[in-house]
Amino acid sequence: MNLSSSCFKDQKLQRHIEKNGKVGSCDGTGDNYVKVVAANALSSLFKPLLDLYEPFRGSTWDYLHTLSGNTLFDCIQDDDGWEVFAKAISPEVGCQILDAIRDVTSPDGSIRSDEEWVNKNQFYQAMQLGWWDAFSKQLKHARRFIPDVGNKSVGDPRKVLCEHLSEFEYPLLVGKTLYRARIGWDDKSAVGHSLPIAPGKEMGAPPPEKATAGRANPAGVSYLYVAEQEATAVQEVRAYVGAKVTVAKLEVTKPLRLVNVAKTRRVFSPFLHPNLKNVLFAYDILAVLNEKLSRPVDPNTSHLDYLPTQYLAEVVLDYGYDGIRYKSAVSEDGVNVVVFDHGKTAVFETKLIEVTAMKLKYRDLSGYSRGSPKSRMKSRKSL
Repeated sequence: MNLSSSCFKDQKLQRHIEKNGKVGSCDGTGDNYVKVVAANALSSLFKPLLDLYEPFRGSTWDYLHTLSGNTLFDCIQDDDGWEVFAKAISPEVGCQILDAIRDVTSPDGSIRSDEEWVNKNQFYQAMQLGWWDAFSKQLKHARRFIPDVGNKSVGDPRKVLCEHLSEFEYPLLVGKTLYRARIGWDDKSAVGHSLPIAPGKEMGAPPPEKATAGRANPAGVSYLYVAEQEATAVQEVRAYVGAKVTVAKLEVTKPLRLVNVAKTRRVFSPFLHPNLKNVLFAYDILAVLNEKLSRPVDPNTSHLDYLPTQYLAEVVLDYGYDGIRYKSAVSEDGVNVVVFDHGKTAVFETKLIEVTAMKLKYRDLSGYSRGSPKSRMKSRKSL
């Protein structure tokens, strides 16, 4: 089977065919000559991607059996969202193409692509989350400064991340506006009414001697936490209805190179990396980092709960980046930024606002539980 670049949506495959293909017909009619390649000539390119999947029949990944029922084409195209094939390619034709790439040529050969397959990468993701839990537990309760990461499939996060942080680089150019909020106002006003806290040190990062532990910074190390949206900055201070909040506008005064974990959804071609499994491990680490940076923690245990994210933030700092961009947990579309060197920003304007309403969202953790008949009778009598 000959394949043209029009069979694929993935640009890496398209460029490969245009560069290495020969002029020919992909429909066997002798018409519509285009650059084509033999399907099995793509097998080496597809191998890292195909290694993420396994036929359901005879699979050793027992716990994944409940996730079966998809063809190999469905797994690649829909379940994992790689979008390798063009939209015009039907699942039936897609399975035929995959069979040709995999060189399924005999009844007793490889299992066909239109049978049921499972996604081994979901097992790798489970391993990754298990690694994070073990890593966090060790930092909190065993080895604070030099963790012993024994999971050889992942290794030290420094080693895993150093090869892939550049893929998440996000620049903030000089002049970019950022926002920071603080509950309170200038109570020393001589004019008799509330004024915003003036631009200056009180609206910037705290001095090191007053810096308490945060999601990214240990106590005594001063980082600047800001938001890309004004509303997000206000929501992040958990202001109550009626609260007066000073909002500061900051400007980036020197270019910033951030690591963007706010969007760790795969946006790269699976054909760019010969060791795709390790790349996905790195993505999983940064996805967990985004979640942990965003999630509020119990103030009573925050000094311990912040340790894993503080460690990874320092890894990012050690590789020459200026900060981290991550999702807000309190604003649906909000994005926060932690800047390691706040000397690269400046507060140039402040204003005072009053919170007039709050939007509450919640989810059930359990259903209503009924008390015993006796307790219900007592409650009714007390009324």
